[in-house]
Amino acid sequence: MNRIAGTSELHYNDFKKQVFEFSNKWRNYLVPMLFKQQKFTTKNYKELPVFRYQNRVEVKLGLSVTVITVMSINVFFGFEIASIRKMGKGQRN
Repeated sequence: MNRIAGTSELHYNDFKKQVFEFSNKWRNYLVPMLFKQQKFTTKNYKELPVFRYQNRVEVKLGLSVTVITVMSINVFFGFEIASIRKMGKGQRN
């Protein structure tokens, strides 16, 4: 479910990697200005790199949905069988 939702450990690690990559872009934009002692203007603000997360983790949706469906069916029938057994015991007494 975490993979389908995009919240798995793989997604988190990819997110951290993208943030690190972005921090290099940010630094490469700002550091030269610092060394040249340039003033930061509204024009510079508009040119600042913007972080946009892109989901680069491949999710095999068909397989994930199949696994979840099979597990749900097993749980459902497990409860049904337990209910039938409970009813059967109640009728014998």
